[in-house]
Amino acid sequence: MSSNGALIGLVTLSLGATAYVAFSMSTATEERADLRSVSESPAADDGTAQAIAGLRSEITQLGEQLDRRLAAIEQQLATREALSIGGAGGIGSASAMEENTEALAARVAESVQGQMEAQLERLASRQRNRNMGGEWKAPIDELAVELDLTDAQSETAMAIFDDARDDVYALLTTERSDGGNLLDDLATKIRSGEQDALPKFIGRIFSDHVPNSDQTYLARMIALSEEVRSNLSPHLSEAQMKRMRDLNVAVLEVETGYDPVGDYIRSKTPYVRPHI
Repeated sequence: MSSNGALIGLVTLSLGATAYVAFSMSTATEERADLRSVSESPAADDGTAQAIAGLRSEITQLGEQLDRRLAAIEQQLATREALSIGGAGGIGSASAMEENTEALAARVAESVQGQMEAQLERLASRQRNRNMGGEWKAPIDELAVELDLTDAQSETAMAIFDDARDDVYALLTTERSDGGNLLDDLATKIRSGEQDALPKFIGRIFSDHVPNSDQTYLARMIALSEEVRSNLSPHLSEAQMKRMRDLNVAVLEVETGYDPVGDYIRSKTPYVRPHI
């Protein structure tokens, strides 16, 4: 993933809230433009390419598995037919075995096809759940499967992801000298109906400094994402950490069911259409 794509992914701040705000404020034309910008970003292309490559590998393996099973069935059928030659009873028995074998082959093929369809659906779902930088906003249960996490690892990872959400919430609600904060500014603009509230908010993530700090919000968010990876590292194997990188996971946006930023925006804009 390109560094530019990573920055875009971080500052979209989906975390439940950005998707909520974007849906609430966008017209159909704007939504189509957003989709084009996502699909055209280098990060989205990288993430899609990786996902498709993984799916192709899985399909190849499933196809090879099916070929081996069918070859074994055909060999078994040929052997039994050879042994049963010599009389009407033998021929009938061979015919019955052939029917049973064909039924078994059909079940095997159906099973493999079902696995392939499940993989395709999983890929489609993953593409629907990417931020503007192309990073995967992984549901925690799907991520646990992809990384082959144990129950203990899943619990630890969820706690780390939830702590990160608290950190992002604290960052965006850091009080300024005037008593306001960045999230309140966003909620105010949404309530007033400003159509460019979200782009301006993202722009301020790039440019504004955290109160009483020489860091921009963006710099602090990048640091937070690195802290998440650092906190995960002692609890995951090298292979699991590599797999998470390969999956291009948005570590600040893993969907655990806990969403303080989104809850805050929703509480401040109760009349706005809910996120779908």
